[in-house]
Amino acid sequence: SLTLSHLPNVISFCNTCCALEPPFLENVHGNDERASSEEERNTRLAPLINGFQFPNLKHIAIMGCNKMRCLFSPSTSKSLVHLMDLEICSCGDIEEIVSLEEDTTKTVFHNLQHLKLENLPKLKAFCKGSHDFEFPLLHEVFLKNCHVMEIFSCGSSYTPKLDKVTMEIGNVSKNIWMGDLNATMPLCKGMVSQQTLERSRFIEQDHHHLLYYLRSETELFVEDSEKLLHCVPLNMFHRFQHIKQLKVRECGSIVEIFESKGLNADGDEGCYTKTLYNYNMQELHLYDLPKLMHIWRESHGGILSFRNLRKLKIGCCDGLKSVLSPSIARGLRQLQEFSVHECEELEKIISDEEEKIYAESINNVKIIAFPSLKWLTLYRLRRLECFCSSAYHFELPSCHDIIIKECPKIEACCKGMTKTSQN
Repeated sequence: SLTLSHLPNVISFCNTCCALEPPFLENVHGNDERASSEEERNTRLAPLINGFQFPNLKHIAIMGCNKMRCLFSPSTSKSLVHLMDLEICSCGDIEEIVSLEEDTTKTVFHNLQHLKLENLPKLKAFCKGSHDFEFPLLHEVFLKNCHVMEIFSCGSSYTPKLDKVTMEIGNVSKNIWMGDLNATMPLCKGMVSQQTLERSRFIEQDHHHLLYYLRSETELFVEDSEKLLHCVPLNMFHRFQHIKQLKVRECGSIVEIFESKGLNADGDEGCYTKTLYNYNMQELHLYDLPKLMHIWRESHGGILSFRNLRKLKIGCCDGLKSVLSPSIARGLRQLQEFSVHECEELEKIISDEEEKIYAESINNVKIIAFPSLKWLTLYRLRRLECFCSSAYHFELPSCHDIIIKECPKIEACCKGMTKTSQN
């Protein structure tokens, strides 16, 4: 086994001049500073392990070697016929694992079973060259925080035993497989884009594999972003309709979950044509979003429907003044569990907005019904005054558990009547 750990300045496994006589070394490294500097630059560009043969190595772990640009030369990688585990972590400058050489057409890792690449912010590919790779026994690939990796290699990769790649960005982990390594790698960048870009319009690139991934995924987790403003951009509403579970947490910059404004085709700010979007979402969890002002708004270019939503949980979203509009609330026919806690500025659950088009009335009485709601929890909402300040009548025929705790300003649920299973 070979382990190189926390060597921040290492640039070569062995200097190519190490076999020369000491006087020559003194001339090279002592008398000509420019030659020495140029040699160091060339050494940095060369693989860390260049030309050495390790036919008996089974385990390699490289960690904290920040000046390394590349690990193996092709000749070295070809000698690793017994290598079973390859782990590379926290190497800040590495851009590829196997270096590009024109005279190499194929490299076979006969016994490699486990490949782990973690915290490699500049890694672009396993190899940027066009030669092919074969991994007949590889069955486990783990990538964590490899933000810019878009391709495995420019050639083909043969992995008959591999059926998934585990990708992890922050605390979000997914098992992904698009048929081969080259098709799967771009989704690593897609995952980080969903978390860290100022706007998640990266999907506008219409990358075939990324869009296929979005169509096939049913759960979406967004966490720990300080640049993302909207979780679902206006022009991508249709891409997220199949998502069943959406969790957004600890994002200090998000102001809206579903974007309400966008750019039209000419680049001017404006609204899109009104379109009805029926979401299959069953669970929505929002936590620790201090700048969140709106979850969904009526001024956006699409009408949103969440008729399958069963669980809605919101906590520590201090910018929210209200949670639901009347039209959104009316559509939550399947909602079973609704909890809101520790939102400092929250004044009401349902906004006061007037809805002449969607108003459902009986004898001029506006009604909002939650026919499936069983659990309602309002906790530590120090500015909450009421469920709704407008004269709506609420019907909660299935609700058997209502908890309102540490909400000092609340005096009445609403100005209208509230009908529960106990009435």
